[in-house]
Formats: sequence, C-alpha cells, structure tokens
Amino acid sequence: MVGSISVCTSACPAIMLWTWQGLDFDPCSHRVDRTKSGFLTNPAFPDIRRGYAELDELLSLPPDREGQFLWYYTTDSWVQHPWSKRCLWPIEVPRVSILAFVDDRLWEHLIGSKWVPRGLREQWERELFSQPVAREEFSQEVSKREREYHDSFPSRKECLKSLLSPAGPGEDVSALVSVPLDASWLRPYDFRGRRRRGRRWGLNTS
Repeated sequence: MVGSISVCTSACPAIMLWTWQGLDFDPCSHRVDRTKSGFLTNPAFPDIRRGYAELDELLSLPPDREGQFLWYYTTDSWVQHPWSKRCLWPIEVPRVSILAFVDDRLWEHLIGSKWVPRGLREQWERELFSQPVAREEFSQEVSKREREYHDSFPSRKECLKSLLSPAGPGEDVSALVSVPLDASWLRPYDFRGRRRRGRRWGLNTS
C-alpha cells in the first residue's frame, strides 16, 4: 500500500526549505521557464507535461503566474542529491508565503516515475538483509516489491484529489514557493546550521 506521510504539523511562522537551481538562474529576479527544464525531456518522467497541467489547474493561479514557482525540499533529504553544476538556495520562508505542500509519492506516480521513497526502500533492504537471501533472489524480491508499490496507487483522479493534502513539511513532501523570492528569506546555511561558501547564497558544487 502507498501508506501515510510523516508530516510536521506545528504552526511555526517560518520554515527552512532548500532547492537546487542552475547556476544562471536567480530566483530573486528571474521567471521560471519550464521549457528549459531537463525534466521535460527526461524519459524517466513520461507524463510530466500532463502532471504540470493538472498541477497548475489545482493551484488555480492567474495565467501570468502559472508555473512561476520553485520546488523545495522540506527536510534534509536534499543532502542526498548534491547535483553538479547547481546552486543550493536555502531559504527561511513565512508559512503563509508557501503556495502548497505536495505529496511527492503521488506526484512521482502522476508523472510516470518509477521512484520509490528512500525510507521504504531502506525498510525493504533491512528486512531482506536480515534473511539468508542470495543476490539474485534479493534483486527479484526488490523488483517484486517495487511493482506492488506502484500498483498500489488509486486512480489518477483520486491521486490528484490528495496531491496537495500534506499539512506541512515532512518526509516525501515538497513545498511550492512563488518567484521572485523575497531576498530577506535567503539563508547562508544548510539544514544542520553549517555555513556554506559559494556562488551567491548557495553552494556551487561544480
């Protein structure tokens, strides 16, 4: 089964978020141009154009504001994706300035991704490693569980109904924040309070 999300529901006035963006993109002054996104041409996300159209409809933004937002990590899961030639932008944003929180599991399913939540995959591995399983059997069992996970989702209509249901930050939850950003939200440190040096306020990993 798809299961439930672990969400922080505390009514905190501001939330730390993180996003990776291209080195030539300034979220404080630039507009989002989805046609330049590598996600649109990535075969791992065959339904992403349809997903974007459905997401825009759910958000009900004015025509000139459609797509004018960035996706943010809401936990330190961004540490798992130190993208090369990208800039890390940590922000501390007022909760009222967040457009919506997105259930990542449902979003990945809607865009045709074969992604499995990290926590779930780690759970599978712990269970299998605790047993005397041969390498081939291990791979077969993981593949079987992946198929069962993807088959467990409800209809597309039902997924869309719950896509924006998370109440706050948590595992497998993203936040959508409009651009341009307020420069006062920028923070020069990461999730654990370690200061970063790099281009602008972010971390140039190139």
